[in-house]
Amino acid sequence: MESCFTHPSKMIYPPDEVYTPPMSPDREISRSKVKSAPIEGPGKGPNDRMDISSESSYQSGPDTYLLQLRDVDFPLRIRQYLRVGASRSPSLAASLRERHWGGFDINERGTRNVYPQVVVRERRKFVDVMDEEIDDEKKGLGTRTLPLRLQREVGSLGYAHHQMEHLKHEAWKDKTSREKSIGMAPFFREKIEDCVIQENDEVVFRCLAVGNPTPQYSWFRNDSILIESSRVQITQDPDGRSELRLKPGKAYDVGLFKCAARNSHGVALCHARLKIGGAAQKIQLSREHKHQEEIFEGEYELETRVPLDYGQETSPVQLESGQLNDLYTFSSELAVGRFGAVVSGTSKKLSSGLALKVVLINTDPETSAHREYEVLKSLRHERVICLKTASVHDDVVVLGLEKLCGMDVLTFLSMRHTYNEDMVSRIIKQVLDGLEYLHFRSICYIELQPDNVVLTDAHSCNIKLVDFGSANFVPRTGKILPLDTSACLEYLAPEVLKGHEVCHATDVWGVGVLTYILLSGHSPFLGVNEEDTKTNILYVRYHFDKLYKEASTEATRFLMQLFKRTPEKRPAISECLENKWMLPSEFMLRKRENSVFLSHKLQEFAANFHLKKKNASTAERLSKLIGLQLSRYQARLLNALSRCAWRQILLAFSS
Repeated sequence: MESCFTHPSKMIYPPDEVYTPPMSPDREISRSKVKSAPIEGPGKGPNDRMDISSESSYQSGPDTYLLQLRDVDFPLRIRQYLRVGASRSPSLAASLRERHWGGFDINERGTRNVYPQVVVRERRKFVDVMDEEIDDEKKGLGTRTLPLRLQREVGSLGYAHHQMEHLKHEAWKDKTSREKSIGMAPFFREKIEDCVIQENDEVVFRCLAVGNPTPQYSWFRNDSILIESSRVQITQDPDGRSELRLKPGKAYDVGLFKCAARNSHGVALCHARLKIGGAAQKIQLSREHKHQEEIFEGEYELETRVPLDYGQETSPVQLESGQLNDLYTFSSELAVGRFGAVVSGTSKKLSSGLALKVVLINTDPETSAHREYEVLKSLRHERVICLKTASVHDDVVVLGLEKLCGMDVLTFLSMRHTYNEDMVSRIIKQVLDGLEYLHFRSICYIELQPDNVVLTDAHSCNIKLVDFGSANFVPRTGKILPLDTSACLEYLAPEVLKGHEVCHATDVWGVGVLTYILLSGHSPFLGVNEEDTKTNILYVRYHFDKLYKEASTEATRFLMQLFKRTPEKRPAISECLENKWMLPSEFMLRKRENSVFLSHKLQEFAANFHLKKKNASTAERLSKLIGLQLSRYQARLLNALSRCAWRQILLAFSS
């Protein structure tokens, strides 16, 4: 660098290299024989802008941080330049003494030729830096066997509390004796829901919490506790449901309502919003279209919340036996899977329409079909599909489930041209409510796929969890389960792939995968092959750049908290529900509604996802085995029925 002060060109060259620029060539002036082409279109004037690209990764905005440069040697080179410059230029040395760029007072350094250090940082998005780190790991540029980001994984805020609870459950392996001797923290079986009223209408919020000892309820509006008065009434029925009534509801009551259930072992929370609305004005129709109003005129269908009967938990559905045509009447198919099909039909005993899930079984008593029955037979929750009847036959198990619209969340969102982040948040909240109930019943879902989340009807965003083929009974302390060879790797948590204990935090990972898919239209850990997918999951390698650019920062941070390699460091379901991204506050509600996504990516993902499901089914294989030319409908139905029932079903449909 000293050569820049001595060399005539004032340039920096490597040591011991003498370089003299060659003579400039003589100017050649000659006319071109090629005729210039006529100028078409508007030319660039002196004031026209030029598109200049910058390779800098510098970013700005509220979601950015001052971070170290990717080129870590750049500040060192700057310091060397300044050291040489200060030794040659007294004015530069004086300037360094005055400014002290990142260093100490130069007078305290003695007579050494050392000058203040230069610290150079770059404002970047933290998620971009994480993506670069993961790319370096894949290229083999990392120097550690286990990346530092995984060695120093940060747990959730309730990490220490969860560790203490885990120790308590370890001390009390027997759940029954623990609940009897120690007790149980509150759990909301029913939560309050959003309410829309006109001013001066009555407002009603209801919820039901259970626990040991019996929890006490407290009601809040905008974090201010509500005191009973002539207008504010708080009651509790014999079943334990707490009810808040505002007689009448006023415009100033609008806001966020919260109910807290407490006992000596903990607290449970649920939230809902109160909104003021009005009746829509009647549409003015022309005389030509007036007759259509008489044909299609109808009334609004109001949603009513029917109290659930929890008697099924103590009196589960019994497994019946008999001939298929004596128990059910089949009408049409709804869906098809790897080992079974869902058929629309009727139970002759109940005289009601059901979704009949027909699953092939083998001689193993612990097959997934029997396990799914054992899981479903006593479940009762508004976010979990209800089992109405069940029967076992020679090679098939039939589960009679309540009938839903059959549309999964991928189809529901991809049918729209656009959807917003608030719709995704509402879907994930309901999924968390369903999983929270399963964990309350010591059940883990384990493999949460998008088609396992089904809409109750095609016009609302209310969902239920279906297909419990991968679910299993898992205590709070965890349980080692064998890896299902037919499972889809991209939806499994790291501990499942490693053969470690499966716990309730395993389902939290699945929620993160589903959230990522709905916010990006991509599977977070899907690789070029199964081995690459497994490596991505074990080392938590996913990219934020695939998320929609309109996704909020809160959604990104929510994903970062869920994707933890260590299960104990993932947030509990209750913490997920209290996450800022999930809260129904006015600020977050507006922010989520303003984050609007185009659905073309999700449409492509949904098409590929459903195509994989179709190719994984065994309908075509079974139709070839029996040597019959079957229609698409009959082939899929026979895939789910035992060999002994094929003739009976075909005769039923032919008649």
